[in-house]
Amino acid sequence: MKRIAIVIGILAMVVTAGAQNVTFYSSTAWTEAKDVRVSGQYAYVTLYSGLGIFDITNLSHPVLISTLGFAHNALSMEMVGTYLYIANEQAGLRIIDVTDPFHPAMVSVRPLSPPGTSAVDVSVSGNYAFVATAQRGMYIVNITTPTAPTVTATYDTPGEAWGIKAIGSYAYIADGDSMQIINIFNPAAPYRVGAYGYSGMWSIGVTIQSTYAYLSDTYNGLTIVNINNPINPSFIGRYTNPGGSYINKVRVVPGFAYCADDANGLEVISITNPGSPFFLGGHTTPGIARSLWITPNYAFVADGQAGLEIYNINDPTLPIPAGEFKTSYVKKVDVAGSYAYLATWETGMQIINIQDPNVPIWLSSLDTPGKAEDIKVLGSYAYIADRQSGLITANISNPANPTLADNYDTPGFAQSLALYGTYCYMADYNSLQILNVGNPYNIGFVASFTPTGTPVDVFVNNNKLFVAAMSGGCQIYSLADPANPTLISTYNSTGNISAVVAEGNYAYLVDEVDDVVIINITDPVIPTFASDFSVDDQVADIFFSSNFLHVVHRSGGYTVLNVINKLQPSRAASYDTPGLAVGAFVYNDVSYICDYYSLILLHFQDFLPGDANGDGQVTGLDVVFLVRYFKGLGPAPDPLLRGDANGDCATTGLDITYLVRYFKGIGPAPVRGNC
Repeated sequence: MKRIAIVIGILAMVVTAGAQNVTFYSSTAWTEAKDVRVSGQYAYVTLYSGLGIFDITNLSHPVLISTLGFAHNALSMEMVGTYLYIANEQAGLRIIDVTDPFHPAMVSVRPLSPPGTSAVDVSVSGNYAFVATAQRGMYIVNITTPTAPTVTATYDTPGEAWGIKAIGSYAYIADGDSMQIINIFNPAAPYRVGAYGYSGMWSIGVTIQSTYAYLSDTYNGLTIVNINNPINPSFIGRYTNPGGSYINKVRVVPGFAYCADDANGLEVISITNPGSPFFLGGHTTPGIARSLWITPNYAFVADGQAGLEIYNINDPTLPIPAGEFKTSYVKKVDVAGSYAYLATWETGMQIINIQDPNVPIWLSSLDTPGKAEDIKVLGSYAYIADRQSGLITANISNPANPTLADNYDTPGFAQSLALYGTYCYMADYNSLQILNVGNPYNIGFVASFTPTGTPVDVFVNNNKLFVAAMSGGCQIYSLADPANPTLISTYNSTGNISAVVAEGNYAYLVDEVDDVVIINITDPVIPTFASDFSVDDQVADIFFSSNFLHVVHRSGGYTVLNVINKLQPSRAASYDTPGLAVGAFVYNDVSYICDYYSLILLHFQDFLPGDANGDGQVTGLDVVFLVRYFKGLGPAPDPLLRGDANGDCATTGLDITYLVRYFKGIGPAPVRGNC
């Protein structure tokens, strides 16, 4: 009976695990500036999934001096003393110590329950951080001990809490279709005292000055509310841009309201008479104005995908551009040595020091005349497919100071490139261009031809050129004469082919219908179908490395396929990235994922399902290991999914039963779950 009781107890224990064979290292090269604070000679900017700190001693040339990468989207923040309090979406409230701006330190992260609660705005008053969480109202977090913040209370608002400002005994919450006023005199027992709302209202931010609340009222513009009587707040005035508004954030100084008005950029509103606010001046920003910060002489605008914009506001009627730090979308990456080289759309090439994957350091950039689509590095040079500007070559012998070598303007739109000896093959949308790059300072035209379909991706392997040509399928060319490729064969798949890689006797295709297709090219004259794999998403790019195919697919993120058996590929791992995954590169066991809004560094660790003790084989010792783990006598499998023998994506006592049945010959072998 005792043995039965132990077995029942073990079977009852369930330890679930997600895709634990993918580990987040860090993120870098972000775009989508969300919020900004300025203190002394430094500007602190939250970007898509990280924090950037800039030295603004020279306003015309802000310098990025340090970064911190997060796994989730970084939104609004509050700065108190040397601490930054960041609303970090699903991660919750993140606290950063910026005593040394060159070395910001993570102090703590306070997740908000239930899981999935998303922190979108934060306001700090005294020893408490008041966090707006959209669907779940307000969370009050005790930050007396920054290393161990605790949730004191919550208050669920009737709408969607997008913005919050705590001052005195009240928290003012921009709650979508209303503004809620909550008494927080006792943080442990908040209660509502009043509200303001009207039909069509949609407020996402609020700031307070004197007895007025200034609401970021999106399409309705800037709405001003009298809060002298918090029980019965009343409408005072409104400003709406005649061409249409979408006010994201408002900062108020005596007599003026500065608005981040989305596509309209920076707007300065006179509020000398709050009942009749009117437009004084403004400046259209290059991006989407998300937020801003005001100092006596300057406005710092978090300008979405365009980065940080700085304006001189000595004359509020005529803001003048004073400086900027441009950011843009991460499209492709190549890695060589200790550096990652990024093609970043409107900002050309960015170079990141990735010696420590946990702390990537932005090093330098080189703007290009076009829009950077692809990048390859060979020796001391980077080769960039620069869309409308063709091929760019850059000298990167000093990664801290890259310089332009040459530019060859192709007739179409340069989208992808592959290097082979002294030749560069470029998918130029309407044609395939062959260029001589033997001297990177003097790019020479060799030849061009027009494949069937639309060439959008190229890859070279084993003296063969593979061209992904959309409706033209995958075309294979011989490079016996590199200056004159000859067509060997074409493989037409179910859908358009948008990307291709090859290794050995197989080529791997991105098919817009079947997602991933594997073809046998043992005889390149007659390529044949081997298998396909669906990820139920739009695949953007693939990368082959050591029996694994790394697949990035826009909204679904990153999936690793085990392709040892080409006829039956299986999912080895997955990771849901926060952005739109569009590019992949693997180097020294680090997966570099171009997530459009940032570069994400991940670690994929393969394992045998059922190999609980990690010795590389599945034996009876793994049963012993699991029994000891569940009885509390031994460590857990690392990663936890090593113990998942039955493929249900959880490590439970059922896996022990599964292994025992397998070893007794009455059950199947361990299987990998679709986790």
